[in-house]
Amino acid sequence: MLLFSATLPLTDVWVRWLTPTIGIAQIIVIRSMVMMVTMGALSWVNRESLWPTQHWALHGIRNITFVLAVFLWFFILDYAPLSDLYAIGFTSPIFASIGSVFALNERLSFRKCIGLLGGIIGTLFVIQPGFDTINPYLILAVLCSVLWAIAMLATKKLASSESPTQLATSIFVSFIPVTLVPSITQWVMPSGVQWLLLISLSMTTLISHFLLAWSYQRAPLTYLAPVEFSTVIFSFLFGWVFFNEPILWATGIGSLLIGASALYTMLEG
Repeated sequence: MLLFSATLPLTDVWVRWLTPTIGIAQIIVIRSMVMMVTMGALSWVNRESLWPTQHWALHGIRNITFVLAVFLWFFILDYAPLSDLYAIGFTSPIFASIGSVFALNERLSFRKCIGLLGGIIGTLFVIQPGFDTINPYLILAVLCSVLWAIAMLATKKLASSESPTQLATSIFVSFIPVTLVPSITQWVMPSGVQWLLLISLSMTTLISHFLLAWSYQRAPLTYLAPVEFSTVIFSFLFGWVFFNEPILWATGIGSLLIGASALYTMLEG
């Protein structure tokens, strides 16, 4: 889960570099096609089924919420610092942890509650500078969090019967019919550097997805959710390194709280 937390904001770095010249729909459709070719090759080598054969309704819910969340996320990516977006985005593990108690019959222990509470407080520290003037795009980030939480719950439920390859195929195939037409109408031929970024985006996204599915198969969601808060730390680090976004004292304190909360939860026996 920690590796997933590092790769997820890295994909947003590639997208930020691409969106000034290439439309979101085109980025998504190229990414999906590259990943489908890669997964097809992996499926052939491993002799495993590429396409899921059951739980179609749950796959549908997961795919719809995931596609909507990604579209919204890519849309708002250029309008707020990465650290602020991920701080708000990581209300989704909170929604998912609470939802898992009802949807997945998982136990929300006292230690996990403390870990989640620490993550919430740390997240509030991170986004504190944005409270003076509310950025309307951050409201859309909250909606992304809700959609992502629903997708997380569906993924956790499907992970017991579907392979990571099947879970990835179900998701990324669903992007193609939604993005193909708008991408064709606004198509821009990528340069050599842009193709390199698009392939890097595709591979990083695929690795991130497999890491998430692998984690969900091996640990309860309420255990994983606080660890996922560490993505906020990676997001402000990448924002500072790649986009010269300032690291503020509140971000530092919030990140320490998030990391301490994740560690406290992981120490549960």
